[in-house]
Amino acid sequence: MTKQYNKLWVFGDSFTTPNFCVESKDSFWGLTAAAIGAKSIVNCSWPGNCLTSICHMLIGLQGQYDWENDFFIIGIPPLLRLTVFDNFKDTRHNATHIDTNTWQSELVQIDCHTGLVNMPVRDIKDLVIYENSSWTEVQALNIFFLLSSCLEKKKAIYSDKSKCSISQRHKLGTVCLCIT
Repeated sequence: MTKQYNKLWVFGDSFTTPNFCVESKDSFWGLTAAAIGAKSIVNCSWPGNCLTSICHMLIGLQGQYDWENDFFIIGIPPLLRLTVFDNFKDTRHNATHIDTNTWQSELVQIDCHTGLVNMPVRDIKDLVIYENSSWTEVQALNIFFLLSSCLEKKKAIYSDKSKCSISQRHKLGTVCLCIT
């Protein structure tokens, strides 16, 4: 018998946003939830999200995870996006909680991400990341290193999607990094 998971956590941008490109139950992450027997999905994705925000939420929400019984999909969005403060506008972001039996959903505020917004780099022309992509690549590698170090300390077992199929990831453990 393959392991059953309580929750599927999804982090990403438009590629993983509920009902943005496809209905949740027909999305790759919805099908993953069905394949692993997840009772519910917590989707923390929205169009334009960036890698820094995804990592911020992963760390900020860690008190809600059951590392042994939750499965994680972490979508890696295009790198030329920034997370910035919203100048005290208290911008709110929501996670979509989905019951996989009925596919009914409800929005729940992500408190740890209040006051932050994402913006594409093209809107700010005088940044080094706009002028030199190697800077962006080094920053992304740094984030991946810190993220993998954090996941290893939590004893999370994870694999890059390019190295194994969904059924192999399902057998391996809890975290799957997806390049979108």
